[in-house]
Amino acid sequence: MFQHILSIDREAPPSRGATGTSPAADSCARPNCVGFAGTVLLALVALSACRTAPAHRAELPDPRPARALAVVFADAPESDPDRARLAEEGELSEANAAWWGFDEENSTEYLQAAIDSGVAVLRVPDMGAPWIVEPLELRSNQEIVFENGAEVLALRGAYRRRGASLFTARNTENVTLRGYGATLRMWKSDYQRPHYDAGEWRHTISLHGVDGFEILGLTLLSSGGDGIYVGSGGGDGSTYSSDITVRDVIADDHHRQGMSVISVENLLIENSRFTNTRGTWPQSGIDFEPNRAGERIVNAVIRNSYFGGNAGVGVLIQLMNLEQDSIPVGITIEDSVIEHNTLNLSIVGTHHHPHGTITIRNTPVRGLRWIRPGDNLEVSVE
Repeated sequence: MFQHILSIDREAPPSRGATGTSPAADSCARPNCVGFAGTVLLALVALSACRTAPAHRAELPDPRPARALAVVFADAPESDPDRARLAEEGELSEANAAWWGFDEENSTEYLQAAIDSGVAVLRVPDMGAPWIVEPLELRSNQEIVFENGAEVLALRGAYRRRGASLFTARNTENVTLRGYGATLRMWKSDYQRPHYDAGEWRHTISLHGVDGFEILGLTLLSSGGDGIYVGSGGGDGSTYSSDITVRDVIADDHHRQGMSVISVENLLIENSRFTNTRGTWPQSGIDFEPNRAGERIVNAVIRNSYFGGNAGVGVLIQLMNLEQDSIPVGITIEDSVIEHNTLNLSIVGTHHHPHGTITIRNTPVRGLRWIRPGDNLEVSVE
């Protein structure tokens, strides 16, 4: 077990790529809640993150294949109220969101109605222009397929509420968001301006107490909070999220984190990139940070993923709010790369000394790291 490690990895092998809760409940980004906020290290990291960009900005490949504009418009489906009604009545197992309608200025009512239909598989096509929407609510037992080239874009001016997220799921079951070559995008620079209430909870995908949720192939860009937030389903933290899969996802240019993990059991992240977070502390690629002693991080696995170009911490594991009798933590990070962040790795389990195991194997941590696990947390960096 490491008791107190502050080091710089001086070996730099060649880089290899890898294929909100409410403001009252969520405290993971506030500096006064960061356990090592009083240390000189944090002060230096925070100062660097606020005043300068990371030394390296992670560049992202365009996930969409080239496609002729004329073909996009030719393929776009038209409104079909009759088939939309059949889907709502349960007569169809698959539907196209365009059947409910499409408006280049605001498609909220159409896309929400399509989701509310309860159809098992809902396809969101590329209409040649973005689906511009206000905050949307997800439903149980549904797969939403964002087709290649499709884009869902936050309506400017519609996200003034600090907790307004593009897609929110509360206590849902068995939901899949699939979108290879599709993009979900918000307007981070708008939310950082004075005419918006300051906040860090305008997430792209916000999950609260969900059971069985997959996010596959999507590119998530420029939220006013996290690309993905995974938390509990109630204010007391008693209902955690479970069985979450994030695969082949790009989370880039978010305000607070690429991804926040607050309370979860059975989380798998594979082949994903968390890059260029910049806006408000902690500015991490990913942050594991329960808000309460009754929350949990159990069987969380990250494989073949990349954390780079973040203004704060590449991978932050902040367990200050857990206690000795909290459910033991279990986190494994393997076959991944953590580099070009202001601070690459931070693990803190001091104060209440929670139990658990954190294993990092075959994962280069290229640069500054800070590890203070406390008395009961076993940390292995192999």
